[in-house]
Amino acid sequence: QVSYGRGGHDHVLMRDACLELVTLLGLCPIPALETYHRNMAMRYLFLAADLAERCQTLGIRLPTMVEDTVLPSSTLPPALLEELSDHSSGVDAKEPAESLTIARAVRLQLSLTREQSADPVGLNDPSSQLSVTLHRALAAHCPA
Repeated sequence: QVSYGRGGHDHVLMRDACLELVTLLGLCPIPALETYHRNMAMRYLFLAADLAERCQTLGIRLPTMVEDTVLPSSTLPPALLEELSDHSSGVDAKEPAESLTIARAVRLQLSLTREQSADPVGLNDPSSQLSVTLHRALAAHCPA
């Protein structure tokens, strides 16, 4: 719930934490629990690999898999609609809200996520709030 409330997961940070746990548990800090530690290290290694796969799916595959259907704009706040219109495909003129697509919203969400990972401390940043709002809208309107 914490990551959902912030607009998504920081996959790279989660993967790095898993790899640190693999290293720590691989050293077997308590000799009596060596088997348990090695099993946990393998579990975290698999989790790190799964996170890397999910990150790749999110960043590379998702933008090409999303349908180009219209995003229902009646529930979106005006600031988000303006941001989506500003990120149109190279056109300076504002597009009407009816032409905003889920594919464009996904690309914007990925862009906002990359901006957040560059500045993880900016929790009250307007782009962070846009990211959270857009994440909620996409979660509500896209199949899992």
